[in-house]
Formats: sequence, C-alpha cells, structure tokens
Amino acid sequence: MSRFPGLRKFALLVFSAVTVSPVFAQLATVSVNVTSLGKTIPTDFSGIGLEVDDAATASLGPASNPNLVYYQLIKNLGHGVIRIGGASTDYSCWNPVGAPNPRACTFTITQDELNGYMSASATLGWPILLGVNLQQNGPAWAVQYGVAAVQANAAFPGS
Repeated sequence: MSRFPGLRKFALLVFSAVTVSPVFAQLATVSVNVTSLGKTIPTDFSGIGLEVDDAATASLGPASNPNLVYYQLIKNLGHGVIRIGGASTDYSCWNPVGAPNPRACTFTITQDELNGYMSASATLGWPILLGVNLQQNGPAWAVQYGVAAVQANAAFPGS
C-alpha cells in the first residue's frame, strides 16, 4: 500500500507527457565540433546598465560625492562596460544654464553628475555608453550634451 496513491499515476502522466512522439523524433540534427574552440568571449563582454538618475544620484554618484562602495562592487566584477540610459534617458535633460525644462523632463543632469560618470569610468577602467535624450529638448540640446560629455571625458584621463 503506497502512502501516496496518486503519485504513481502522476509520475506516469508526467513521463508520458515528456516522451517524444515518433512523428517528431527526427526533427533536427545537432553536431558539435570539438576540434575548434570557436570565438573567444571578450574580456569586456559583461556590463552594467544604469538609469540616468540612478547613476547620477546613487549608483555612481556625482564627482563631488562618488559612491566608492559601488565602485568596489564593479571592480569585483572584472572588466566591462557601463551603459547609462534606459527609459530615464527620455525624461532626463541636460540644462547647465537652469532654463525652464520641458514638461516631460523630470530629472536634470548637472555638470557634477556628468563628471561623476567620467570619474567612475576613469577610476574603474570601464568605458561608458551614454544615452542621449533626442525627444525632449531637440537636436541642439543633444549636441550641447554631447560636447559637454566629450569635455568631461577629457577632464578625467582614462575615462
């Protein structure tokens, strides 16, 4: 007498559900070449994606107050790329002169925060992929942000 009377029927049902039907037995052929190693995964294959506002205020922090604990976490991972963007790119605005922001802009990127991205890159040896908001302020704004990013990059050798 089994302690679990339905278990045998359940196991039989599961086994029959995963058994390959003879009709589909030769659906594909797979071969593995064991004589060639193939392509090597690059050392900077790994990466971290951060939202603009999180990178600026918490994860990496501004240049005036870097998050050194997070820096160490990234160092522990080895080499990689930091991508700053995501959905927050479309509601983050570069506004160094303090002009009124467009209505949908809920986060302003400051020079200190942009410098924080580049400082993190230089300290960690991880390149930065920086998202640019092409929706809110228009092309002129995007160019200004790009120029500021290049200047910040030059200010932090190794970034």
